[in-house]
Amino acid sequence: MKRTLLVTAGLLLSTLALSANNSGEEIFKAKCSACHLLQAPGAMYKPGTPEFRQAMNDLKAPPMAKVASMIKMKYETKEAFAKFVNDYITTPDASKTVCMKNAVKGFGLMPAIGKSMSTEEKKTVAEWIYNNAKATPMMKKMKCAAGKCGGGMMKNAPAKEHTMKCAPGKCGGK
Repeated sequence: MKRTLLVTAGLLLSTLALSANNSGEEIFKAKCSACHLLQAPGAMYKPGTPEFRQAMNDLKAPPMAKVASMIKMKYETKEAFAKFVNDYITTPDASKTVCMKNAVKGFGLMPAIGKSMSTEEKKTVAEWIYNNAKATPMMKKMKCAAGKCGGGMMKNAPAKEHTMKCAPGKCGGK
């Protein structure tokens, strides 16, 4: 009985020590990567290739770079970003989402994975995502007229946020 208790305590302590030493990348791989790719398939594979098509078919959640971009648009500091991520992964709710509504509609609401993570793990992975999941939000790149390149979506955004122009055959331009 004592031996079983000692082995159990030793395993628990080694698991806690390992958990405390996990880097954000290790936590991301263990807790997030089953559903989220770090980058969009187009950033990893040439569009049209079998690898690209397979990655697109395998998507279970939006790529983390896209999610992080959307969160950063609303929560600009690392601290605010981490606080949002901590809250959202612990108690996900569609009303809290900062992603496009079609993301929740298409992928569903994420499970509450934060309930199985320590406060330190949530902070570590959120800060790692903030620093490493980088993508430029498409909405900030667009510059076009209503009905072209998403101009209708951008009608309420300040003109200075638009930087991309439509060209024939590109992004809906005629």
